Amino acid sequence: MIPAIKRFSWFIAVLLLALAFPIQVQFDNPNFALLAYAPVSLVYILALRRAGSAPHLTRMDAAVGIYIFIMVGHLIPALLMHEISMHEGCRQILLFIMPTTFYFYVSRAASEDELRAIFMGIILAALIVGTYFAYDSYNKMILLRVSDYQLKVQKYILARTNSTTDNTFFRVHTQYRSMGLLETHAASGAWIGLGAFASFFFLSTRSSSLMAIAGFVWFSFLLAGLNFTSILGFLITIFCVYVWRNRNASNLLRVRKSSLKIAAGLFTLAAIAAIVLISVSNDFAEKISHYTALQYSLIFNPSIDASKPNSSWLSLLLVNITTCLDVFTRQPLSLLWGEGPIPVNFGRGGDTGFVETLAILGLPLFAIVVFGILSMTRTALNDLRSASRNQAPNARHGFLEFGISAILYIAIFDLHYSVWVYKSICPILFLALGLIRRYGRSAKEISKGGEYGLQE
Repeated sequence: MIPAIKRFSWFIAVLLLALAFPIQVQFDNPNFALLAYAPVSLVYILALRRAGSAPHLTRMDAAVGIYIFIMVGHLIPALLMHEISMHEGCRQILLFIMPTTFYFYVSRAASEDELRAIFMGIILAALIVGTYFAYDSYNKMILLRVSDYQLKVQKYILARTNSTTDNTFFRVHTQYRSMGLLETHAASGAWIGLGAFASFFFLSTRSSSLMAIAGFVWFSFLLAGLNFTSILGFLITIFCVYVWRNRNASNLLRVRKSSLKIAAGLFTLAAIAAIVLISVSNDFAEKISHYTALQYSLIFNPSIDASKPNSSWLSLLLVNITTCLDVFTRQPLSLLWGEGPIPVNFGRGGDTGFVETLAILGLPLFAIVVFGILSMTRTALNDLRSASRNQAPNARHGFLEFGISAILYIAIFDLHYSVWVYKSICPILFLALGLIRRYGRSAKEISKGGEYGLQE
């Protein structure tokens, strides 16, 4: 009975986590963001009944501990000095600290049935987000209609920020892309990608054809939403995790036939998805062409002029790096300590996500994160390649695949948008880290062979 309650609680929690923002908008109440942590708390309480001995600590545990220390170290003084209200302090705890509980629970206590329930919740939530993203994009860019929901979102945001941001304006502008169901188009696109990787968990051990069909559906959602960061991140992640990892060690250009079959199927169906969407409307084809050209010019525009920060992404990057370095020069402690969860000198929601992440974490932890992601990606892909050669694919491979896919996807996003700070995505980030902590092996263990993953 208790295992069933925990599985159901996780399923509901993930749905509430992903859909917290539209629920907040519909009821005009930000406190609904707390809903997801009610079933999560129930799971934690039930887990106390079978708590075992503490596992050995790892470098990943230490990194998560440093992260918590920095976040708490910023929040407590801000609360004591009345720089933020108690309500805002609780909000920041919800956004940045509570998600770390996903890491500790998943890496130590979650059963594999609970993890499957979490993945099912991610898939259903992503299908809801993706379906609305495609519908609202067509409704907005082709029919030139703004939905009642988007008008409610604009009203909800303006009532709480008392300012008009670009996202607020673009949300109801028919000449701009849809923001989707969530806070921004980046958040909506990120959830679609996470849903894809969760679905691959159930399909990768069955049929590459089913994976290709699923990839077609998810890619169609992304293409309809025209969020290019999520599209590129999705394709790069699939190539790295499901294709490149199976390269021949003696020849880096040789890839196993099964991986080539998956890649060919996914990219062929991606092309079909583009053709189908374009055939729906000539206007939509023009929109795709327009936004593709716009994104290209924003990235590669040779005009790098600090006085015109919107001339290209590179110029904007230069301006933001300069601003960040200026802050670090004037406040050397922030170089080591970061700004934490409360923006003081450096704003949030810009187009250079990794600079914002640097400002939040400080240079030492940021460096640890960057090198950690590079190291765990390389090690996890070697781990999966080694395991796929020596044994048939199983659920443990799938958990590690999802973990590294989610981490890599969110990291690619951070080159443009910091999606990890969203209340619906930060817990999934720490969940993915927990899966890598639990099922991954070190380079030394991989070279020695042996059993894959940890025993329950």
